[in-house]
Amino acid sequence: QRDWSACVRRVERLAAALVATASIALGAHAQDDVLGSLGEAAAAARYDEALRITEDLLDPALAAEWQSYVYTQAGDVPGALHAARTGLELAPEHVGLLTQALQAALTLGLGAEASALSARLVRASAGDPAS
Repeated sequence: QRDWSACVRRVERLAAALVATASIALGAHAQDDVLGSLGEAAAAARYDEALRITEDLLDPALAAEWQSYVYTQAGDVPGALHAARTGLELAPEHVGLLTQALQAALTLGLGAEASALSARLVRASAGDPAS
């Protein structure tokens, strides 16, 4: 005589794992679609649309990096720096955000901030947690 309840529990656990895996895969695919739309909008200089699309990104640091990039492309360097600073509050070692912030700080002539960002970027790029 088999313990059917144990078999049912195993099948239920397996089904739950499959559903979770499928959800992750679909989420990753959906994010690829978002990034594709975002890249197209930015390349076509549809900046308001691109900024709106960044809201669909699940990673807030990646969203901030893209926002900073879009503001830079639109010629709003102070907006780019603000977006990068906001993202760095969430992810202080994010290389993309540090790069965006450094570029904006240099463009705006903010020497002290650019120097500090440069040092942080070097540490983050090297994988040094002391940033």
